[in-house]
Amino acid sequence: MFSSENINPIFQKYNRWVLYGAIGIVLFVIITIASIALGDIPSFEELENPKYDLASVIYDVKGQPFGRYYIEDRVAVDYADISQHVINALIATEDDRFYNHSGIDIRALFRVGIKSLLLQKESSGGGSTITQQLAKLLYKRPSTKGKSLPVRMFSLVKSKIKEWVIAVKLERAYTKEEIIAMYLNKFEFVNGAHGIESAADVYFNKSQKELTIPQAATLVGMLKNPSLYNPNRFPDKCMERRNTVLSLMQSHDFIDERQFETFKNKPIDMSGFSRKNQSDGPAPYFRAELTKFLRDLFASNHIKKDRWLRL
Repeated sequence: MFSSENINPIFQKYNRWVLYGAIGIVLFVIITIASIALGDIPSFEELENPKYDLASVIYDVKGQPFGRYYIEDRVAVDYADISQHVINALIATEDDRFYNHSGIDIRALFRVGIKSLLLQKESSGGGSTITQQLAKLLYKRPSTKGKSLPVRMFSLVKSKIKEWVIAVKLERAYTKEEIIAMYLNKFEFVNGAHGIESAADVYFNKSQKELTIPQAATLVGMLKNPSLYNPNRFPDKCMERRNTVLSLMQSHDFIDERQFETFKNKPIDMSGFSRKNQSDGPAPYFRAELTKFLRDLFASNHIKKDRWLRL
């Protein structure tokens, strides 16, 4: 008969080789997926010229805008013109180490892994940086609807690796300020609101530069899930999310305790909410004729529909 002293070393050796084998398989799978993902990375030229639709704006003789044409109602805003309240809320909520990493926040990923896997905490955050989220917006993941679990998992890991690489490349191609502006301009806030300027107009009937702190927190809160935290459909959930953003702003010293206590009890005022339409605005008949003229102009001159114009 084998004594326990003889059996234990055998099992220890066996378990060690099983562990080594498992690690080897995981590394092989990661390397395989990485090699496939890296073959689908956009070029440097594509990264320097990301595509997103902008609205074409009509101006009167005094230079005042009085109408827009668009596929997506988006008006690009430079970083220098973005509300500081929006920037503060974004940094506090989505990526508090934004200025200290190069696209991937290893510390945040490690924190999420520990809290999610070891401590079983569901509210541990996503670990994705603002730059990674921008990469995901610019280069959307392929649909895996109806696919098997292994295929979905493979696609997820591949997409994550691709987004990490793109995030690092974006950090090399753009300044931190440009990345923030691109992200806020690209994000879709539902209800036809494409970008932060359009979102402020749709939900609060004002420019994003005029947003109050609670309003800025409301829009930044929507970044997590714009449909779930849509203030027009789910005001209670949206208010709860807004208060989470305000709490994070307080913890990062963007607002003080007195402001937080004041803001958190304020309901979200949706009196300015309005879904925008291209027919809105003055001189509807003139703009209708201008629409016909532009269709002929685009067709006769082969102008691409993804170009935006100042008219």
